[in-house]
Amino acid sequence: MIQKSEQKDIHHLLACYDDANMLFDQVYRADGTEEIIESLLNQNDVYHFIVQGEIVAFIGFSEINDYTVLNALYVKRQYQGKKISDQLLDYMEGKIKCKQIFVTYLNMALWAGKYYKKKGFVEVEDLEGSLKAYYDSKVRPYSTTLIKEVEC
Repeated sequence: MIQKSEQKDIHHLLACYDDANMLFDQVYRADGTEEIIESLLNQNDVYHFIVQGEIVAFIGFSEINDYTVLNALYVKRQYQGKKISDQLLDYMEGKIKCKQIFVTYLNMALWAGKYYKKKGFVEVEDLEGSLKAYYDSKVRPYSTTLIKEVEC
């Protein structure tokens, strides 16, 4: 079941984020991650996926002019491979207007790039206008940006 996330869900979203980011049996967490999740909730549409009363995945996206920026998609490890991320992406696409969806992933997360490309995203070389300004302020140089055209 998919539900809209609220501030009261922040610790559950953080637990999901931590679990999804387990690398080599250690949590990969940037400094200030709780604030990042709180900011995500304040500045994006965030929805989570519930299985047996537990938040097991979430997606966060924002609309900037004619673009949608996918800012978060995390699934707990034990639920990966069960099409939950597909359901969340489909849900997001049903919520947005016809437009382009942009996502950026860290280059070290090769599985993320493979997943998004499988879902129809392609690499972007040059960004323009307000989207360029947005990404210039947030995107790290060791990441890749992808785009997907959403059909009406």
